[in-house]
Amino acid sequence: YIRNVTVITQGSITTAEDPRGFAQGDAGKGAVVDGSVLNALSPTASMLFHSATFITPGVDALTMTNGVRVEWLNSFTYFADRGFYASNGVTGHVSPDGSTVNYGVELRSIGSANVYGNYGAIADGSDCIMYLIQHNFAYIGTQYKSDNDPNDVIEEQQWDDLNGGKIYVT
Repeated sequence: YIRNVTVITQGSITTAEDPRGFAQGDAGKGAVVDGSVLNALSPTASMLFHSATFITPGVDALTMTNGVRVEWLNSFTYFADRGFYASNGVTGHVSPDGSTVNYGVELRSIGSANVYGNYGAIADGSDCIMYLIQHNFAYIGTQYKSDNDPNDVIEEQQWDDLNGGKIYVT
């Protein structure tokens, strides 16, 4: 359970035009939620973020894989390459009795936003599903720009379903 946390990273080279170092692509990541590294006795691989902010210029803010479930409540990403990235993974999360292996991701985001950056949300894989409820995609596609010019927005990059992934936006 992650609550009331702000993660602020920065690329190794900054300029007046790119003050956060977005173009370097080497800022520290936000969070990686990976079900394959969970304690084998845990029945479910899950994580809840509440009132969390990830400012991760040019890198992924929230990466999810291998059978995890994530709740993202009243939380935000800024300047990320990909605000949310979900993939099936190859190892999966194995149930404590060894009878089930879960791949993929389920993300439920409520009252949150992806702001600036390249991509808002990517679901990559048939076992990946995202429910983005009251979710705001603000200025996605603008990379490091924060002047809020609507002409720089690339709407097609707000969310994308790849390889059978599903994203539901309401």
